[in-house]
Amino acid sequence: MAYPRLEVGLYPDDPVLTSVVGDLAAGSPDFRSLWAEHQVRDKTAGTKAFHHPIVGDLELSCETLRLADDPAQALVVYAPESGSASADSLRLLLDWTADAPAEGMAGGNSWRPQGRQQVPPPVRLPPSPESPPPEHR
Repeated sequence: MAYPRLEVGLYPDDPVLTSVVGDLAAGSPDFRSLWAEHQVRDKTAGTKAFHHPIVGDLELSCETLRLADDPAQALVVYAPESGSASADSLRLLLDWTADAPAEGMAGGNSWRPQGRQQVPPPVRLPPSPESPPPEHR
């Protein structure tokens, strides 16, 4: 409940937010009780679970950075724990997509945007010593 409260605090005159909060309060005693606690905070760090259709479940740590003069803008950075199954899965996904041509790129080359100077290809990370090679998974 703390994050929706933060959003309403940032945009107190937003008619859509006001309407949603009013509808939820009218229809749910639980919502009214939680909303009345007035908890307000921004989640700036933690973990988030994702499911990728190719590599499966991922658990990534996240950090949220907000601009002091414009809190509506945020940069959220996700990263796997070093040596974790999520790191291995992201490494596998990187290997799987590194040679795929990107849409809108010149000559099917995934690392040279059309009309721009050639840049080096992305750096490939070495496999984690704790994980077996991708062909053995």
